Amino acid sequence: MASRAHTAIVIGAGMSGLSCARALVEAGVDVLVLEARDRIGGRTWTYQHPVQGKDKPLHFDLGASFIHGITGNPIYALAKKNKLPLYVMFDGDGTPASTFSSTFSPSSSESSSASTSTTASSTSSCSCTTSSSSVSSPSTASDLERSEGVYGPSGPPLEHKLAQRLNFNVTRAFFSDSSTYAQDSPNEVPSPSESLGGWMKDAGRSSLFAGLESERDRAYALALAESWEGYTGARLDDVSLRYWHSEVTFRGPDATFIDGYVGIYSTLHADMVKSKRGEVRLGEIVEAIALSDDEESVCVTTRVGGSEMTYTARHVVCTLPLGVLKHAPPRFTPPLPKRRLEATRRLGHGLLNKIIVSYPRAFWPDTEYFGFLPSAPSEAFLPLLKDRAMMAQNLNVVNGQPALLFFMGGAAGEALEAVSDAHVREHIHKIIAHHFGCHTTSVPEPEAVVVTRWNSDPFARGSYSYLPPGSDPQDFRELSRPLWNDRLLFAGEATDPDHFATAHGPYITGQRQAQMVLNALALEDLEAES
Repeated sequence: MASRAHTAIVIGAGMSGLSCARALVEAGVDVLVLEARDRIGGRTWTYQHPVQGKDKPLHFDLGASFIHGITGNPIYALAKKNKLPLYVMFDGDGTPASTFSSTFSPSSSESSSASTSTTASSTSSCSCTTSSSSVSSPSTASDLERSEGVYGPSGPPLEHKLAQRLNFNVTRAFFSDSSTYAQDSPNEVPSPSESLGGWMKDAGRSSLFAGLESERDRAYALALAESWEGYTGARLDDVSLRYWHSEVTFRGPDATFIDGYVGIYSTLHADMVKSKRGEVRLGEIVEAIALSDDEESVCVTTRVGGSEMTYTARHVVCTLPLGVLKHAPPRFTPPLPKRRLEATRRLGHGLLNKIIVSYPRAFWPDTEYFGFLPSAPSEAFLPLLKDRAMMAQNLNVVNGQPALLFFMGGAAGEALEAVSDAHVREHIHKIIAHHFGCHTTSVPEPEAVVVTRWNSDPFARGSYSYLPPGSDPQDFRELSRPLWNDRLLFAGEATDPDHFATAHGPYITGQRQAQMVLNALALEDLEAES
């Protein structure tokens, strides 16, 4: 079945698709957005979870949740314009902090913080040590509790000085020294085949094991480093060192949305559909994209249930995720160029899954992030956690919800998708009770356990892109290159070498490709007049 022709079609109602469509509509262009899912948002998804006995449902961002660098960031500007409440991440002394390193700062650790005391925090017979490694030594017990949480295999937190050293080493190696070596070394450039993981595990070059004399402590450092696969979305051995932190992005502290990313993507959607120029159709799975015989338009064929629909437009903007383009792309006629296919193959599409565990009350310290070293309960949960730590964010600090958010990236994220929800619920609760039992006289049962499986989502096939050894930032640029004389354009986080693996990247590329469409339309009008 065919429908009327449109000026522009946007494939995908995620951040890039809605950003592109809104910009086009506001410029007076009629736009049809085709979305395979039964919801908007794509890989930004604020999930509402009802809880019996509570008036309001819990809400969790199952996909993107951070604004990475608020200075100059258009997502931050949009949030401020629409008065969306934010939690901005600062270190203990009020200075800006990056998303994960907000609790791990080199300066105090390197000085050994002889003046910093260790504070006991316990409501049971178990003594649990918590302390700080923020930029300046904290002055109160509350500051000490908020800033650090590395829990040992036996359950309670590690001794302060060791936890401080581990935090410092992992953060310095992961963010600072590796970046300096890869991008600013006066003597050498990493080879195209070298990985971030290979460099970090090399005691002769990496700072990961500095000051750690025992094999046990070195194993702790490596286990914590492996938990940062939640940041890369891939195994550290699968991430290019040569281009590690080569991107130019926004500075300043990171932030999260107190009420979820829905405030952003619902605003874009509302702005786009408030006039008759914009329309979103859900449940439309794109199967084919073809240039017309006269090369004046593009036909898009979708599957809706058991039926087919064909739409025609002068220009089409494809915002399908890299994972879909790699594993289950629509049929392109004419076929995509070989250089496009090769770039798609070389780039990696990583995985970050989440486990959110909500309780009737928070019975853990008022700390923003926790690192849980390998333990018997975590190994029983997923065998590969024998050698990997787990990282969790305390949502009670962020938005008052008594919940913990576990970041399961790379290998851990893949392993998570192979187990059932019941298995996750049973074992994640045991892990939490194992580590936090010393903070309370009783550990309640969780009210809700939510698990994501982005690899299994046929409309995502993963979470976000990364650069493996052998790839190049130019591959991102290749994925952004318009085809078919600007009839077919591409947007999304995997089309920008400076803003990939972020939520602002899709927004920026959507705006950029909207302008490309407007430029092409203006040129066509000019040629028609001549």
